[in-house]
Amino acid sequence: EVASLSSGARLLLSGPGIERHARLNVGGVAADFWRRRIEIEAEFPRGVDLLLVCGSSLVGLPRSTHLALEG
Repeated sequence: EVASLSSGARLLLSGPGIERHARLNVGGVAADFWRRRIEIEAEFPRGVDLLLVCGSSLVGLPRSTHLALEG
């Protein structure tokens, strides 16, 4: 569960199923977590699939999604 899906860390997403790129804000997760998630992308197909829940909203980030921190 995350604090927000409308403010917080600004993520740039790309990969299978995403035309060009998409943006996602996630609040309540430390920047170090995102940096580590980005580092382990090189280990694909190993990795971490994420389900982020905030209230009634759900976002799935499969391990095949490339992340970048904006800002």
